[in-house]
Amino acid sequence: RRLVDLVTMGHEIIITHGNGPQVGMIYKAMAASNTGDNMVPFAECGAMSQGYIGYHLQKGLRKALLEENFEKKVVTIVTQVLVDRGDPSFQNPIEDSGRGYRKVVASPKPIDVVEIQTIEDLLASGHVVIAGGGGGIPVYQDKLESANAVVDKDLLCSLMATKLKADLLIILTNVKQVQINYNMLEAEDLGVVTVEEMKKHIADNQFAKGSMLPKIEASIQFVKATKI
Repeated sequence: RRLVDLVTMGHEIIITHGNGPQVGMIYKAMAASNTGDNMVPFAECGAMSQGYIGYHLQKGLRKALLEENFEKKVVTIVTQVLVDRGDPSFQNPIEDSGRGYRKVVASPKPIDVVEIQTIEDLLASGHVVIAGGGGGIPVYQDKLESANAVVDKDLLCSLMATKLKADLLIILTNVKQVQINYNMLEAEDLGVVTVEEMKKHIADNQFAKGSMLPKIEASIQFVKATKI
């Protein structure tokens, strides 16, 4: 409903979503049904999750738009993201913020979005676009070969927002707002902050690596790339 409010107010929006639980469910279901040695590649699991999460978002948004008597098309793009084969993350797995190690943990930095022009064209033609789900499907930039990895969705959002010259990047979380000293008695809500302030908080290890840190880094990246 909040997204529909933005659309009916005349804003052009691009929506990106996570897919951690869903892609894990798909991978495990495929593994359970496979009696041979050929496992379904992680890229295919990611593509399936983009399709079915996108379908539910499309359906929900379209229904809410029609209830407002507002005619607007919604479309999902199965999105590929270029990564560097030599990215150090392939040698350095990242633990998931105290929640254990995931099946696939290499998290290379996104370099470019293969379908970025398509996304821009759809946006220009009046569509609400759902793209980059789960951080996109990572592919090596030299041969567009699928990479057995996962791209952080927040960093991808920042990259897409920068390339599409977005006015605003909004990252939703399941907490009220960013805090320092999180989960402690001296926890402090952060309001309007500067890049330098946030860099200091990062240096003080205020944000967890598998949790709030990538959101902060994505925000800094977007601000630095788009500042006047």
